Amino acid sequence: MSIKVALIIIENREDIKTEYAKFVSIVAWKRLVNGIFWWDGGRRPVWYMRQKMIEKVLKLEFDKILFIDSDVIPQEGFLDKLLSHNLPLVSGYYNDINGFPINRKFGTQFLGKGLMEVDVFSMGLSLISREVLEKVPYPEPDPNWIPDSDIIWCEDVRKAGFKVMCDFSVQGYHLLQGIF
Repeated sequence: MSIKVALIIIENREDIKTEYAKFVSIVAWKRLVNGIFWWDGGRRPVWYMRQKMIEKVLKLEFDKILFIDSDVIPQEGFLDKLLSHNLPLVSGYYNDINGFPINRKFGTQFLGKGLMEVDVFSMGLSLISREVLEKVPYPEPDPNWIPDSDIIWCEDVRKAGFKVMCDFSVQGYHLLQGIF
């Protein structure tokens, strides 16, 4: 049985960079996933787009949902590495605009080695099973002007009994960090 993977693209910037468009073209051309879903409405907060896109894709027949935000480009071979772990949820990692890892452990930004359990992972470069997303809905933050709910969602996932895992050998380049 092959695993059916849907790619959800969260467009969290005013425009899509050429590098990202090339990345998505390669994913489509090589048929690395079984479906690609873009946000088709006006610009909204990341949490809202994640929530609505998850709801949309869960109505379809996919086993796993891959999130690659429109400002993150993963290294070649990333999907095979994430799938190879056969985990309910796993991410790669990327850094924020200041060069610090998005991942958190022990209440602070964290950069580990290999496959490790973390408190918060890089959702913008993650692979999550249908089971997790059906059991743990992606929440609206409080207050709702906060851009995303990744920290809250990871906490809810841990409370539901799942481990939040990150493969630190899978790195994504955050487009906000530099000039090409």
